[in-house]
Formats: sequence, C-alpha cells, structure tokens
Amino acid sequence: MSNLADTIKRATAALNKHNLIPRHGEKAIDSAYWSEVIDPDHKPGHGRRGRVAYLNSAGRAPHIVTFAADTLKVKPMAMFKIGINNSTQGEVIYVIDRDRNFYVGKKNIGNFHHSSFLAGAQALGAGSMMLAEGFKIIEVNNHSGHYKPGLEQLKLTAVIMKLKGADLNKIPFKYSPPNGAPTKWGTGIAMIRHDL
Repeated sequence: MSNLADTIKRATAALNKHNLIPRHGEKAIDSAYWSEVIDPDHKPGHGRRGRVAYLNSAGRAPHIVTFAADTLKVKPMAMFKIGINNSTQGEVIYVIDRDRNFYVGKKNIGNFHHSSFLAGAQALGAGSMMLAEGFKIIEVNNHSGHYKPGLEQLKLTAVIMKLKGADLNKIPFKYSPPNGAPTKWGTGIAMIRHDL
C-alpha cells in the first residue's frame, strides 16, 4: 500500500472513531468546546458576550457546501443567506460536524465565529479558506482560535474535502502550529504525506 493510501486509510479510521489526538500543544478538536467568554486567549470584544449567533439545524443548512476540483460549490439560493457570492474574495471560515457536513461562512467578530455553525458543539475540523473570485480555493488552513485544530485535523479536513468532490492536487494547504512558523504545501496530497 502506498504511503498516501496508508495515510488516508489511517486518517479515515481516525475520522470514523473520532480518535483525534492533539500534538505539539494543540487542543483536541474532539473535546468539548470552551466558552468564548472565559477563554483568556480571546481579546476583549471577541467573546460571546450574548451576541455571537448560535445556529440551529435550519440556520446552518444554507452553510453546507461541497467541492468541484479546486472550487467551493455553494447552492445559489444559499449565497444571499450566508453573505457570500461569486465575487467573494478573501477569507471564509469553515467547520466540519461529526456527520462530515462541511459548513462555510463569513466571520464577523463578536457576531459570527467558528462556534456559530454548531452552536458551540464538537467538530471534526475547523479553520479558514482563502478564496479567489468564483469560489476558487487558494488556501485551506487550520486557523481557528475556538477549536485549535492540529495537523491531524487538517489532514482529516483534506480527506473530507476529497470525499465531497475536491481535487487535492489543485488546492494549497497551510498548517500553523501553536508556536513557530507555518508550513505550506502546494497541494493537499503533499500535506497528507507530510508528518511534522
């Protein structure tokens, strides 16, 4: 079995078992979410303070996306509801739930955060995506102060994206550890093969 196939097999097994172990000081993403209000790492005004939206199942449904090669696929009727359109460029945030639904939206400090999608519940993956016009994905990363995902969670994110139609040979990934410089890969395949 190739290294890539073995890595995907192990990542999928971990995904199925929710056996997500933190390394290098990251928080295990498969553990309880902590309150934004009391987290000392969050700056004043960043926390919940009663204003951050927590979505129910109906509210999160428009945020579900899939992929086509290196492009995010958003349902046309959902674009207005989630505040993005074909000309959207820059950063969007994402979260993956335990059923492998992939949610995206625009972060709005103090109003809409990573915790908003699942109402603060546990997640399999979280971070940000950088988009070019037409929803072309130019970077996927692990930037989430709420869930603090590690490299293993970023690899699981890539596997889930592949299962939902993404071509990992066309999408760059970036991993930022709690301390130290980020590591960038030109493709998701290269990132999955790498072990820090």
